[in-house]
Amino acid sequence: MPRMSTMRKTAIVIGCTVVAALAIVLWALFHGYFDRGNFQVVRAISSPQHLFAIVAKRSDNEALSGDQYFVLLEDHILSESQLRHAYYGHRVIFRSDEDCLQVRWNGPNRLVVICCGQSVQEGQIAVEKHRIGNVDIAYENIAGSSKE
Repeated sequence: MPRMSTMRKTAIVIGCTVVAALAIVLWALFHGYFDRGNFQVVRAISSPQHLFAIVAKRSDNEALSGDQYFVLLEDHILSESQLRHAYYGHRVIFRSDEDCLQVRWNGPNRLVVICCGQSVQEGQIAVEKHRIGNVDIAYENIAGSSKE
């Protein structure tokens, strides 16, 4: 059986390295590592089970899409980098470009997401979940959602 030439081995190693580097860059891209936006907690309220319902904001002066507001359910208040990773993960309960979001607990296992002073239309909703673990999520003044 003929041996593989040194040039061919080098080409294979370089090819594998390039593919691995591209995979790492794509993973980082879709997990927020290149997002230069500002992430901040707007408000947070605690439940009797010590879960925090967090309304957060992503702003970026360079983005054309404008500010994004989102709701998370966590066991602690998140830092800016934790908010960034949560925003790009599957932990966002609700996300919209409307700055009217409020949250309140309606019992130990029911969180209500509210748009105060106006309503959020279906085209303005990027993420909308109705249950996280044992917590039901209800919505007020949000089009297409179940009313409390």
